[in-house]
Amino acid sequence: MNNNRSRLELLPNEILIGIFEYFDARNLFRAFYNLNFRFNRLLRSLNHLCYIIPTPDPDESIDVEIFSSSIYTLISKCNLDYQFCHFTNVHRLILNRFPNNALKNFNVDNLPHLEHLSVRIPIGLMQCPDDFHQKSLSNGFPYLKSSSYPNGLIAKQETKNWTQSPSLGVLHVGIMEFSVYKIILASCPNLYFLSFSPCPWDDITYHIEPHMHLKRLIVKITLDGFSHDNRINDYLVCVPNLEQLTIHQYLNKSIIRKSFLKCDWFASMIACHLPVLRRFNLYILLALRYRTNKVNLQTIRSQIEKNFKHMHSHRYQSRIIISC
Repeated sequence: MNNNRSRLELLPNEILIGIFEYFDARNLFRAFYNLNFRFNRLLRSLNHLCYIIPTPDPDESIDVEIFSSSIYTLISKCNLDYQFCHFTNVHRLILNRFPNNALKNFNVDNLPHLEHLSVRIPIGLMQCPDDFHQKSLSNGFPYLKSSSYPNGLIAKQETKNWTQSPSLGVLHVGIMEFSVYKIILASCPNLYFLSFSPCPWDDITYHIEPHMHLKRLIVKITLDGFSHDNRINDYLVCVPNLEQLTIHQYLNKSIIRKSFLKCDWFASMIACHLPVLRRFNLYILLALRYRTNKVNLQTIRSQIEKNFKHMHSHRYQSRIIISC
């Protein structure tokens, strides 16, 4: 053991720091802290560590505050209440659960350098607190560059007092009303990537000023029967500089029979509103009966692909992916 430790200590600081990057912060300090003065100094010089907040550990032998100021990426996989104020250097925050009292400490005073936020709450377990979007999308964190909460629903009443978030460039959300889409584009002038699902019960259209910086848009139509044509047109008309468009669409067999031979698969909308589009991806989920004839299925797929290629070829890169 002593020989191994001696060999490790012969390595230069640059190699040791490279090795340390493969450790979670807690395991790193458990393994190397207090071995000697040199290792302590090296560990305290690190500022890009990742820390995964564990479940309660009765054998916890190291104080989190020893390395909390070195944490760059903070990941929570549990529903524990914890103090963000211990992690003032955090730039990337990933929450797989939202702790009950976390919002009290979820502010720029405790997370002054936050740049990337992701809330991955499983569907049906727990939604974001009511004023979470208010803090995360209304410049509550002035350095925030990307936000992601794909299961969240943003309602219009949450947006009443939003201010501009000029640093936000990437946004992934769940279901969103069209009025919220308008407010997000107005509040995030430098947004260049947006992914969301249209709200199926929102039938009101609004005039939206063109957003000149949005380059990539992902629209996920997840409900069967959603009247998408006019709505997609409304979404596209205000993003004239879009370069990449991806649409996820759900189709059942009855809709396919009625429309797939006549459908232009958004080609006319793209031609009308997106003059600089470089790439269009269309993902279609076919909802078919379990005993659907494989020959009929292959015929449907072939006809859809042929029609899609005819509508979009030689204009931009395009691709259609069909799954069942």
